[in-house]
Amino acid sequence: MSSAGASQTTSDLITKAQKNGIPNGKPKPVRINKPRLRIAMKECFRRYTYLSRDICDKRREFFIERAIETYELFTEIAEKNGTKYSGV
Repeated sequence: MSSAGASQTTSDLITKAQKNGIPNGKPKPVRINKPRLRIAMKECFRRYTYLSRDICDKRREFFIERAIETYELFTEIAEKNGTKYSGV
């Protein structure tokens, strides 16, 4: 994937993640942890390339959804880890 393609995919992921934060049509501010998003994308991309799958055509939407799910999982882990060590 070219850097332009990666940039576009990142932009798509951020847009979709922000849309997920709109309950009942009212925007809810969503803070995206960009380094975590990059790690989630790299992990998904690594899996896709290992399986020799193309993410630019037919599987593009599925890749984006999978990367968002991975980002959300990483965020949940980080939140639980932060709670665990903060004494809460």
